[in-house]
Amino acid sequence: MKTERLVTIILFLFLTTQECLGQTGQYHPFPESNAHWNVEAEGCCWSNCSSPPLPNPVIRDYLFSYSITGDTVINSQTYRKLHKSGTMHEHCLYGSSINNWIIINEYA
Repeated sequence: MKTERLVTIILFLFLTTQECLGQTGQYHPFPESNAHWNVEAEGCCWSNCSSPPLPNPVIRDYLFSYSITGDTVINSQTYRKLHKSGTMHEHCLYGSSINNWIIINEYA
């Protein structure tokens, strides 16, 4: 019992004195060309599904890609064009009374 406590204390002291090498303090410049981001998410809930068990929530799955596709100038101010493309899928969690696929292809 005393040995386990001593090992725990030594391990705790060792870990708290180690230098963390995370990148939180480093500056990473925002890419201005050839930039591409993928976003995957899931959203919930409203119950519009007629199949049991009730409540049967509607789930939305998102899969989008964002990219910088050029510049535009408005009143001598330069703006980056951010393009968004991908899909959104609406479906019931327990069943298939809703099965909508929505294609997204627009400027964000």
